[in-house]
Amino acid sequence: MAAGSAFGIAWAGGAVGSVPMTEPALLNLLRFMAVMKGALALAAGAAMVWRSRRPIRGGMRLTYGVALASLAAGPVPIWAGTQIWAGALLVHGGLLLWAITAWRDRAGWLSGRRLIA
Repeated sequence: MAAGSAFGIAWAGGAVGSVPMTEPALLNLLRFMAVMKGALALAAGAAMVWRSRRPIRGGMRLTYGVALASLAAGPVPIWAGTQIWAGALLVHGGLLLWAITAWRDRAGWLSGRRLIA
């Protein structure tokens, strides 16, 4: 998962090279949104650390990794104020993929364990 996240961040960081925004208020709003989307990525990563206490099937592991990489890479172009559409696509696509995978992975999430050990 870490390698996938690093690849996603590097890919999004390479896409940030267009003209910077000139409106400071809009740039501040976009940076706030990037921080919120980064917090969402951290929350999904923390949930995956909790979920990884039990075995995860190979296909689901790959899908979770792609989803988390997308979630981690999305805030980078939003923070820079360039390629905002690509950042939004990465974040929302990663969140949707993560949610669908978690929904289909009922054996791991709904295994009768308590949420707080």
